[in-house]
Amino acid sequence: MILLVITSVIGQTQRTWKTATATLSQFREARVAFETVAREMRQATMKSYYDYEGYGAYIGAPPQRIVKKAEGGLVVDSARVIVTGGSAAELPGSAVIFQVPAGAASAQDPSWLPLQFALCKRAYFVQYSDDSRYLPSGLVSRLPLRYRYRLVEYSPPTDFNDIYDTSGSPNGPAWTSVLRGQAESDGHLRIVADNIVALIVAVSPRQAAVGADRQSLAQARNPFLLYKFSTFVDNIVNGRQVASSMPAMARLVMVAVDEESAVRMTLGGGSNPPDILGRSGATFTNPQSVQEDVETLRAYMLQQRYNFRIFSSNVYLPANQI
Repeated sequence: MILLVITSVIGQTQRTWKTATATLSQFREARVAFETVAREMRQATMKSYYDYEGYGAYIGAPPQRIVKKAEGGLVVDSARVIVTGGSAAELPGSAVIFQVPAGAASAQDPSWLPLQFALCKRAYFVQYSDDSRYLPSGLVSRLPLRYRYRLVEYSPPTDFNDIYDTSGSPNGPAWTSVLRGQAESDGHLRIVADNIVALIVAVSPRQAAVGADRQSLAQARNPFLLYKFSTFVDNIVNGRQVASSMPAMARLVMVAVDEESAVRMTLGGGSNPPDILGRSGATFTNPQSVQEDVETLRAYMLQQRYNFRIFSSNVYLPANQI
């Protein structure tokens, strides 16, 4: 009987140790992913300058005025706005896209390789999907599909940068969007970490560039989540022009769960995303109430008995001084 009790205790201890070790390993991966996003955001590059407006509209036309313009920059918005083809449940929270001097060139054009500090696009967002496109082709049909929320990095090389493509969309120049289907076929998406259920990037409304007609934009979606480095019209907030400017700081929040909690989230759901933010009621649409939304989400996760971690930090953006 003593041996049976000892064996049972040892077995329970081993299971507890393995579970704790696996949990620590998963949250260590989430911590590294969080620090990766923060480090890349700090390298966001923007060059502001002043230029004539209206000059050259017709021969002999004088310029109308001098305006501030910028090249490069940073855009924060809802993930479903920046990333094409997804619902709020499939693409929860925020997405951030910016330019960094990473100098990464693809094998298709080796002539770019010497440009070590050439600009590249970077974007980060959370996506709910299976892992089929990230597995070796020989294993896709042999392993069951794992549907999870994952932190995804969009990192095309320098020779794919369309920073000077002005065709774009109503949301801005071409480079400020992620065409998910094209990015997947080009192999420019990679998983940074599994079981990341939300990424939130918030910018102060005093720095938020939301366009001249802020009231009509507010009817479409809450403007406080949105930051654009430039606009097509005048943009005055608190008596200061904020177009073509970088915010001095952004609030970065990331929510991670362990594998056991992720399995319970997706149990019976399959390809249908569990919509954790929607169920919790944490909207994350106003940077002035980010902490309240974090507490709302925390209460929901505790109620569901999920094992989770919330990472939060202020990310300072040195490019705002350029």
